[in-house]
Amino acid sequence: MGDYKKITKLSPLVSSQNLGDFIIDEHCQNILDELFENAFFVNVPTHDRLSPLSIGNILSADFAFVCGTNLLSSHMAKYKQWNISLLDYFSFIFSGYPKKKLLDIHKFREHIRSENSKRAILLGAGWWQYQDAPDFYSRSLLKIFLSKDYLHSVRDSYTEKMLRSAGFENVINTACPTMWKLTEDFCRTLPEVKSSSVVTTFTNYNPNAEYDSQMMEILLSKYKTVYIWLQAIEDFRQLQQGQYFHRVKIIPPNLREYNAFLRETDADYIGTRLHGGIQALNYKHRALILAVDNRAIEISRDTALPVIKREELGSSLEKRISFPEEIRIRLPMENIRRWKAQFSSENF
Repeated sequence: MGDYKKITKLSPLVSSQNLGDFIIDEHCQNILDELFENAFFVNVPTHDRLSPLSIGNILSADFAFVCGTNLLSSHMAKYKQWNISLLDYFSFIFSGYPKKKLLDIHKFREHIRSENSKRAILLGAGWWQYQDAPDFYSRSLLKIFLSKDYLHSVRDSYTEKMLRSAGFENVINTACPTMWKLTEDFCRTLPEVKSSSVVTTFTNYNPNAEYDSQMMEILLSKYKTVYIWLQAIEDFRQLQQGQYFHRVKIIPPNLREYNAFLRETDADYIGTRLHGGIQALNYKHRALILAVDNRAIEISRDTALPVIKREELGSSLEKRISFPEEIRIRLPMENIRRWKAQFSSENF
């Protein structure tokens, strides 16, 4: 788009202790840069409560995008990955509105309608775990904060189904924005045979000492060099507790160092972090993700992302490492195109 717009990004990296959120934000920013080439961007948090300044930045924006991660839930009063509440809605409604005009019901209703038009648009959001139907509070909260006018982008079919059950028809499955460059042509450039080195990851919020030790022993037996990228500070403590601390090389815990490693080092990726694996694919590395929750499993069902369940690693990991394997991602390209087309210059 040629004109200058203010874009507010509800970003998972603000106040995040998980470097996977930095990967999500990096790719979402690249997509928005492509769509709004002359835009002025402001980041506000999804993990932390919205301040009056953040609310003001949302209300004054031309568009507000909620970027990725598993922030949707059937019980949003309890689950605070997206840290919003009904109190925030009232802050939106009364923000900047003159108190002396509150008794003018007609003007106040016009004000509410105007502020409701500034609702947020999802970009690659996901649903937290497998859950029952969204409760009344969650349905109400999502209807208050999410746009009724624009298509919402979600990362998998399960999230699409759950958001539709919350009353949204304007939702499409685009896969995760971190995958949008993994086209058919791109995947033809991915290696099919193992490297001599591998980079791995742990998942601090869902550890399993037995499976993690089994994974590490297999990697140490199959690869000459094993690197580990620490995606959260707790991953380091988990590494210290194992028997392989002095048998691996540590990549410093920031995205800059991980990206540099992926640019400069010939290595496979095998680990439990979803976005650590997707980032490796983006840098043309052979990758296999060990799923610890619904995110990788559901995305894999839709796209053929290379995934196995962590509990199946004993029966299949060594074979997947040793035998050549094509990686052919199936992206919903038409849905991605539809979502992007909403913001083309022809529509404004």
